[in-house]
Amino acid sequence: MSAGYNLKNAERLLNELDGSTVIDINDLLEIYHIRLYFDNELYLNDWDNQTKEGYKAQVEIVYKQTQTLFRSFSDESLLEVVGNVDYNYRESFWRLFSLFQVFKNVKGETVSLILEGDTHHIFDILTNQPLVKYYDKEIRAFLLEYGDSAELLLANFEEEKRHKELNYHFPKSLTIADKERIIESYIEQNEPNLNYIRLIEHSKDSEYIKLSTKVRLKAKKKAEQLNNRIFETGYAWQEKVSVSFNEDQTEPATLRNHDHTLEASYSVAFLDSKTTSSSLFLLFKTLFTYTDIHGLITLVNKDSEMDVMEKITMQSKNEYNTGIIFRRKEGLSQLQLVAFEHYLKQKGKTIETLIESYIKQVINDFFGMEHVLFKFPSENTTYLERIRIVAPEMESLLKQFQTFSDDGEIDFDLIELNSKPLAFSEIKSLLAVKYGYIKNDKAKGLKFQFFSDQSPLFYVEPFRDKHDNLFNLLSEEDVTLDHFKNYQIDSIKELMKDNFLIVDGKGYVKINEPILLSVIGDIHRNTVVSYWHYSPDERKVLNRMAADGFIRFEDTLFTKGELNYFNYYLNKKEYTNGLDIRNKYLHGTNKSDEKMHEYEYRILLKLIVLVLLKITDDLMLAKRVTNEYFQEE
Repeated sequence: MSAGYNLKNAERLLNELDGSTVIDINDLLEIYHIRLYFDNELYLNDWDNQTKEGYKAQVEIVYKQTQTLFRSFSDESLLEVVGNVDYNYRESFWRLFSLFQVFKNVKGETVSLILEGDTHHIFDILTNQPLVKYYDKEIRAFLLEYGDSAELLLANFEEEKRHKELNYHFPKSLTIADKERIIESYIEQNEPNLNYIRLIEHSKDSEYIKLSTKVRLKAKKKAEQLNNRIFETGYAWQEKVSVSFNEDQTEPATLRNHDHTLEASYSVAFLDSKTTSSSLFLLFKTLFTYTDIHGLITLVNKDSEMDVMEKITMQSKNEYNTGIIFRRKEGLSQLQLVAFEHYLKQKGKTIETLIESYIKQVINDFFGMEHVLFKFPSENTTYLERIRIVAPEMESLLKQFQTFSDDGEIDFDLIELNSKPLAFSEIKSLLAVKYGYIKNDKAKGLKFQFFSDQSPLFYVEPFRDKHDNLFNLLSEEDVTLDHFKNYQIDSIKELMKDNFLIVDGKGYVKINEPILLSVIGDIHRNTVVSYWHYSPDERKVLNRMAADGFIRFEDTLFTKGELNYFNYYLNKKEYTNGLDIRNKYLHGTNKSDEKMHEYEYRILLKLIVLVLLKITDDLMLAKRVTNEYFQEE
């Protein structure tokens, strides 16, 4: 509800009062809301100073009446008044109850009676710490019996907070054991909310909540049961992916969506034209697009690829976000690898032999990163054994790159002495400046205004349905200031004041900082930019953006999004819904299912391919930068 709408109501109510005493509790609470608007200097535009001052004085008189009324509450009168408070005013009622310290006059038994009569009051009581502290014993007793207490605990401690939301406070007497008992009872309900069951399944132990393995297993089984029930009743649909190699196709690749299926087809003739192992390996980049033209891994989950419903869907703060687009990309990338494997088999090759050849011919010989070692087990090795051998080999590969980045050479003696597990985040690029990330609120504001499909600025007649962001609208259409509505014009003029927009000689609103805003658009799509993939003129703008505090640079091999992606697959250090491929096979907690081992081995193969593509990108950029330096000299 807008401030203008509420202030119109305020104006009506204040005029109706005309200085008389307010008796109704809901009128008092409405006046309190009006006071909050006035405290934040929010008024209607047509109010002159005299009107404002008159209303403010009137509000203060009523606020004092409210304070007097609250402080006069007894156990008996409180029960009567609470029953008359409209639902929309309950939050304010309990806030004032806490602010005026009414709890000093009201017994705990009375609050227990209020909660028994209407359990919804607990939501507002828990947002006021003084109340929770004062009525500790009564609130604990209520929460132990209340059927939805688990939802309150999980919403506060486990759910990802995407916006500023009220935090709940819980009684100090509510122990870790109490919380586990509440959560276990919730799992055992006949119809618990599947979203909250998933939060339990993906929760992580903290100082606030600790759950036993048995409780987590209960949650996992309950989630499967509820999920199967959804499929049985038809409240779901499937997204499918298919990959084929076509001998008659002339285009290297075609993609189309048909009947909820993403169909990818690749030309056999194009594949046959790649005669070396290195050129075949690079198809993961050029044909299957595992990485983009800027060397960024395309398979990571991106906020820009998630729709509004996915963004607001309840999710644990400990989960890796897997939207529909992410799952589709993952399905496609896995099928690409499997289909390519079948193609190579007919040529007497395998993915593994391509990787070994690529390391020797490209990483070692072409780029001069000499003596890199990487060895796959024999083909007759089981998938279980392959994973247990190859996972450490991938880590060794990265350790070799790390020593090369640090010292300019691979020191195997140094690697052998360091048995500490490798942190991917600590692996440095060969370049002092590699990736740029948004730094300040100004840049975040520009990202939203120009590129978000939720920005209100690009809904302009007569181009309303043609574009999905302001940058595209102004780049492709002739738009004048008159096209913008009153609610848009202030923001447009502010962007003009800051020189991001101008009005040209024909009266059209145009982009004034195309390179800077294009960079911000890249960050909107990928959350990051790769510095050396931009032209010299673009890098000058990037340097200016860094100097102005718009972006900050880092010097790692992987982007933050790529680190999250690897962590999702390899361990559960960051994400409780991760596959934990590295750790579970290392510690023997994997399932004894050969099909699962085969599936997860291929995931590991894909990750090795991605590691090599990232190393290649870094070596290539370092070589280019060195050449540029000598040309300048």
